[in-house]
Amino acid sequence: MTAEEMLHSGGLYLPSDDALMAQQQRCMERLYGSLQLSARAYHRILRVARTIADLEGAEEIGTAHLMEASYYRPSMEYWGN
Repeated sequence: MTAEEMLHSGGLYLPSDDALMAQQQRCMERLYGSLQLSARAYHRILRVARTIADLEGAEEIGTAHLMEASYYRPSMEYWGN
């Protein structure tokens, strides 16, 4: 689904795991384990990665988009834990 289709659909588009290729799925699995993500944080990374891909004009979410999105997540040091 392109950014234009998402805009005209009127609904919130949340990329599912089915939308990811095998390499991106493995990347998300590694991020999930290493960053100890909650389900909410996992989906937030997917949403941010989709936005990054849209800004670049990419049809698919790439591994680079996922990694960039994960960098925007505040660390535990930010929260004082």
